[in-house]
Amino acid sequence: MKKFLLFTAIVPLLALAADTRSPMFATFLDSLRNAKSLKVDYVVQPIGGAGSELQVRLEKPNKFRIVSDERIVIGDGSTLTVLDRKENRYFKRAQTEADLSAFLPGMDNHFWVGFFAPKAVTPAQSRDRGTVNRAGKEFAVVEATYGKGENRVVYYLDRELNLPRMAEVNETTPAGAQSRVMRANELTVNATFTPDTFAFNAPSGSKEVPEAEFEAVKFLNNLEEAKRLAKSTGKKIFVDFYADWCAPCKKLAAEVFPTPEFRRLSSKLVFVKIDVDRQTEVAQAYRIEAMPTQMVLNADGGVESTKVGYANKADFFAWLNPAVGR
Repeated sequence: MKKFLLFTAIVPLLALAADTRSPMFATFLDSLRNAKSLKVDYVVQPIGGAGSELQVRLEKPNKFRIVSDERIVIGDGSTLTVLDRKENRYFKRAQTEADLSAFLPGMDNHFWVGFFAPKAVTPAQSRDRGTVNRAGKEFAVVEATYGKGENRVVYYLDRELNLPRMAEVNETTPAGAQSRVMRANELTVNATFTPDTFAFNAPSGSKEVPEAEFEAVKFLNNLEEAKRLAKSTGKKIFVDFYADWCAPCKKLAAEVFPTPEFRRLSSKLVFVKIDVDRQTEVAQAYRIEAMPTQMVLNADGGVESTKVGYANKADFFAWLNPAVGR
């Protein structure tokens, strides 16, 4: 998909006072709640970086289609289908109520979740910041904090639709503070969709796989690549130092890596496997003397936590969860 440059003229952020409430934020959620359908094409871009384009089509009571660079996610009201566009494979399963609040995860994509689930977008605090004019159009500015105040979003609401055409996202991650901007190039309320909008047509050569296989953790085998990815995503790095002849290594891989608990950590970790017999320089740099050795690294490759050996799942997660802040 094409990459776009976005505006960087952002209203300066101010500290929020305690117990503030924003009437405009409530109006924003009411506009999503009252809409029958929503058509949005928008771009999310890190400050100084290249943007990623997303397409969102929503229709009440329970239909959605999300297209990003990586995936196409379709809920037709009864079946959820997810396509990995890069690997050209997909899975299908019964659509659930929970899917309606989980179809756009993360701070970068939360703007439209309130269409189905207004309570899923609940800031710790919010505050009206007046109005601003951009390119001859007036916007209402709303500032909101999420979590314990570590994440902050400034919304620029279209005064006709009371929906965000632009936003600035400021998020605190393990790699430090990160800022992105969002701009909606297409924003239409109560658009008319054809049935094909929410139908899935398998691409040529694509393969249907079980959901468990689709969502399985993907390990990199290049630490430098993992460090670049960790820096760009604000994640830490999990490294499994192993050897093909190592029986405990195989037991770890069989008992832990396929589990949902481990897969859920993909929101916090980039995963790497290092074969100590093939990547001897990396193993020596981290002074690996026994296998398996597991490490949690920061995005620069610095060691934050280490565990040698494998006993069982409970022992493994008793180490890993605290190491990543769970």
